[in-house]
Formats: sequence, structure tokens, C-alpha cells
Amino acid sequence: MWIALLVTGIVYLGYWFVQRMKSKRWNTPIKVIIGLDTPPPATFFVKEAKQQEGIDFYHKATWLRVKSNDSIAVQVEIDRILAQMDRFAPSRQSVSEKWVFTTVEEWILVSSYDLPSPEDYQGAQQLEQLLQLLSSRFGEVHYFAHYQTVHYYAWAKAINGHLIRAYAYISTKEDPLWEEGRLTPEEIQLDLDFRDTGRIVEWEDSIEEEQSHTPDEHSVKLIAAAWRATSEQSAFEPKG
Repeated sequence: MWIALLVTGIVYLGYWFVQRMKSKRWNTPIKVIIGLDTPPPATFFVKEAKQQEGIDFYHKATWLRVKSNDSIAVQVEIDRILAQMDRFAPSRQSVSEKWVFTTVEEWILVSSYDLPSPEDYQGAQQLEQLLQLLSSRFGEVHYFAHYQTVHYYAWAKAINGHLIRAYAYISTKEDPLWEEGRLTPEEIQLDLDFRDTGRIVEWEDSIEEEQSHTPDEHSVKLIAAAWRATSEQSAFEPKG
């Protein structure tokens, strides 16, 4: 009899565990170990998806990096901020809820194409507001994007509710698409000064051809790595 009770208990526990996993499968932010400076690969599931979907990060990527270990808190705060934006700015394109939340050490990577884009004044203001509000809650937030098809490259940093630096470039415009604040020390050190995107870089090796000094995907990856490495040393600097 005790064997029958034991078998029944094991079956019940197995059923309970399966049901618990099913109920949480799409509601729990995904946690994996990947590089700290790039978004997750295209095979990752999206938030609350009913089937296996993916986001192509090879040619196009837009993501936030939030200084936090609590992915659920970050998710809730982003939902709250964007809902408030939709309430006061009905013209903003509503989100399709395709979000990927990835926990990596002390950072949360938030990948989505539904983040506000600085393609116009309103989009830049919305993105700035999102970064400021998130950083006022979590201390430090970074924004990165690259889109090879149209040559769109962007990065921004906010600390304690203040936008420290923002830069966005697209090949269809002569001037920066979005620029706020002074160059950060990391940008200066990495020669990521694109204030004059038309200037020519003369290479020491005469075999190399002259190139227009414009940002690219590698620029985004460089500044992402640099800002992550120096995040503990960050201090508030007013925009100038």
C-alpha cells in the first residue's frame, strides 16, 4: 500500500511541476549568459508569444541596457512609462509587445523594435524621457541601435534621471539625427567624434584608401563595451 501511495505522490508532484512550468513559460523574463555588450540572438523568444518567434539582430538591433538585477521590475517600469506616453501622446505608434528581457550579471538587456526612435523631434523627446525616467529609478541606462540597411547608428546614456549623452546618425541626413550633451571620455578615447561626418580620415598606411569619417556597427559595439566597463566610475555631467 505504501508503494501505491508513493507512486501516487510522485505522479501528483510531476503533474504540479508541469503545470507550474506551463503557467510561467511566457511570463518570466529570459535569463541567459551572453556578451554584455550585444543583444541576444534571433532565436530568442519574445514576451508573451504564443509560438516561437524571433527578432533578427544581425542587420538590425535596438536595445536598452539597464543597471539592475531585477528584470521583472525593469519590465514593469518600461510598461508603465510607455503606457503613460501613449496616454499623453496618442500619435505615438502603439507597441506590439515584442520585447526580450535578458539578465546578464548586473545588467538587464531590453531588446525591441518598439522602443521610441529619434527619427523626428517627437521620437527623440520620447526616447529621452524613457531614458531619464528609467535612470531615475535604476541609476544608469544606455541605449544602442544599429540598422545596416539605412546606416542608422545610435547610442545614448542617462544617469540618475539626466541624459548625459546622445548621438544618432543616419546616412540620409548630413547632420546628426539626434545629438545631446558633450562627447564622453570613452568616445574621445575611441575616436568616435563624428561631429563633422564629412571629414576625411588620412590613414598612415598609404595603401589604405581615404574614408569618410562616419559611424558604423563597430562604433556602436565599441562604445557599448566602453560604457559598460566604466559604468561604476560614472558621475553626473550636465548637458552642454
